[in-house]
Amino acid sequence: MKEKVVTFGEGKQLVGIISEPEQHEKIENAPGVLILHSGMHHHVGPFRLHVVTARRLAACGYPVLRFDVAGMGDSPARRDTGYDADRTIADIKSAMDELTDRKGTKRFVAMGLCTGANNAHKVAVVDDRVEGCVFLGGYAYPTWQFYVRRYGPKALNPKRVMSLVLRLGRNLISKSETGKKEARTSARTSDGFHWWVLPPKEKTRKDFMALVARGVNLLFVFSGAESNRYNYTKQMEHAFPSVDFKGRLKILINKDAHHAYLMASDRDKLVSQVIGWLNECFVKQNMPEN
Repeated sequence: MKEKVVTFGEGKQLVGIISEPEQHEKIENAPGVLILHSGMHHHVGPFRLHVVTARRLAACGYPVLRFDVAGMGDSPARRDTGYDADRTIADIKSAMDELTDRKGTKRFVAMGLCTGANNAHKVAVVDDRVEGCVFLGGYAYPTWQFYVRRYGPKALNPKRVMSLVLRLGRNLISKSETGKKEARTSARTSDGFHWWVLPPKEKTRKDFMALVARGVNLLFVFSGAESNRYNYTKQMEHAFPSVDFKGRLKILINKDAHHAYLMASDRDKLVSQVIGWLNECFVKQNMPEN
């Protein structure tokens, strides 16, 4: 495995690190993996998650580029004005161009945690070069089974029921006072690239249909810390019953993991899961038929 610092994009203002396999480790026609920033974390990632992931993926044959979009980490902020989300997508496209120019890579897998998952979804929808996505703590929409699993056990405990009733009462009283303020805050923070807001369900449904029709493989990995949003494997399929994922959707739940994968053992497990999925989706299809 080899690593090299690169600058790219307009004016060479974007900074990233390419991790690439040795010649004998390379997988023919392997997709390039883009590891996107997560919130305020730059290309190192929370608890060095992006470093560990990039190096292990490269050792398994995949070229990887982890990088900072403009205004993050080592990449200086732009002087122009515009919508942060649009500029972030443009930076991700520049990263794909860079891997194509340097390594001849023409297809890609976008991978990200939290904010990175949101950006991976967005770039996949608008750029046909993205053939796979790894969403760590990505979009999640509740179903009736989700609510049963989350609140069912509490309903059997009288003390918890009373606590819930009192909490709901307090929330109703304060809602009218804080609702407008929270709405303004949400609208403001979602404009930046450090925060994201769950898109309307109908938009995501249409996005999924377009991605599946294009043959994009989707891996969602949720940690146990995200059980307040996603708590059983089939939740995604149940939330979108009209979408035929055609076997291109895989859901994994790491119940014991923290959202940011702070434990080394959880990081190792996660990377192994990603490698297994990549091999399943992109290596087997390259093997010659007998």
